Amino acid sequence: MSYNQTDEVGIFGPNSWPDSLVEMDGPRSRLVIRRKVESAPPVGPATPYLGSGGAALPSAVLDFGSLKVPAILDSGNDAPIILPTGFKDKLALEAPPQPVGYAVSAGGRQPILMARLLGSVRIGGVTVIKPKIYFMTGGRPNIGLPVLRRIKVVYDHGGSRS
Repeated sequence: MSYNQTDEVGIFGPNSWPDSLVEMDGPRSRLVIRRKVESAPPVGPATPYLGSGGAALPSAVLDFGSLKVPAILDSGNDAPIILPTGFKDKLALEAPPQPVGYAVSAGGRQPILMARLLGSVRIGGVTVIKPKIYFMTGGRPNIGLPVLRRIKVVYDHGGSRS
């Protein structure tokens, strides 16, 4: 999937500042780097990174009500939400997912399907109504930049939590 955000000039990883707290304030379009002070942790519950060691990635939970899905936070992805194909039968969708393109990687070429959620999903304290959800074989659930622009996330790379 091509990255088509024309006003973006770079993509960062919170591991760029391993000993700091990195606050990505999507609604205000700003990034704040803070010294990590154990006595003043960020407000709200922490979500552990997904994966282990150097491959661990920031995450949040997609709360569809009865279904809770841990998902990677990916500022380099311009799709709102990507889920493995198996989730298409677990969610209430406005219509069956339709092909919208292909993902190409070293693993080969695979179709990308898209459908709009019938209802809403909560991510932290934000509710997204009827988001587009992309489905693909394999991979891990993923929250992209269109959703990250609506929330504030504090990354604690040293603590492997967001």
